[in-house]
Amino acid sequence: VVVLLLDATKGLEVQDLKIADHVIQEGRALIIAINKWDVAVDGAGLFRGIRAALEEGLSQLKGVPMIAVSGLTGKGLDQMISAAFDAREAWNKRVPTGILNRWFEAAISANPPPAPGGKRIKLRYMTQARNRPPTFVIFGNRTDELPASYARYLLNGIRRDLDFGAVPVRINFRSSKNPFADNG
Repeated sequence: VVVLLLDATKGLEVQDLKIADHVIQEGRALIIAINKWDVAVDGAGLFRGIRAALEEGLSQLKGVPMIAVSGLTGKGLDQMISAAFDAREAWNKRVPTGILNRWFEAAISANPPPAPGGKRIKLRYMTQARNRPPTFVIFGNRTDELPASYARYLLNGIRRDLDFGAVPVRINFRSSKNPFADNG
């Protein structure tokens, strides 16, 4: 778990966004702590501004815990430690295959994959390949033609419905080979 410590007197700087992006790309759980909260001017406005800038600059950071802390007074430190343990638990989480596939079937029933060129994409099942970060593999046919928007739909559903929150989640798609295709 990475705690990105921001300075409340300076707000969110460009390098902070770069660091946050790097943390997410590496698949680490992230918490944002805003230090020097005891001397912050217009704390509520600062908090909203940082949240909006993070979501605009890095959409994958939506929902990342943000905690106001003060190293001087100790305010918010217990909350930050608690959020770090929660993030670590989600980052280490393994979903049983039965629960995962029931969720997967419901998600596909609610919003079936598109049929580019009139040919249906069939998604068969999914499994959790690993945790740290949680990584899922979805098996089906023609998965290389699946639009990014549908992959995002599945990713957002996994985060929301399986309680992964803001932890980076990875989805890989695997296509099965057509035994009737001409192998030349």
